[in-house]
Amino acid sequence: MQTIATCAACGEKTELCESGRCDGVQQPRVCLECLTKAMTTGDYRTNTLYWLLQLRELGDTESIAALRANAGIERPDGGNKGI
Repeated sequence: MQTIATCAACGEKTELCESGRCDGVQQPRVCLECLTKAMTTGDYRTNTLYWLLQLRELGDTESIAALRANAGIERPDGGNKGI
């Protein structure tokens, strides 16, 4: 199954490679072109704004909640921190 969303490196809406989870947070996903470039040059950079946009596009509420909890940010509805 293809996943098309914003690449966390270049910001283009394209098919993304898979990534793992760390502490409940889906790690930034990049397109094949950016992954190949990073493996060739050793320069693996992602843009946090693109990554957060990607999480929102993919509907990954678990990762967003974990990031809020790690940062100590309250929910927009005024709920408890980290929930």
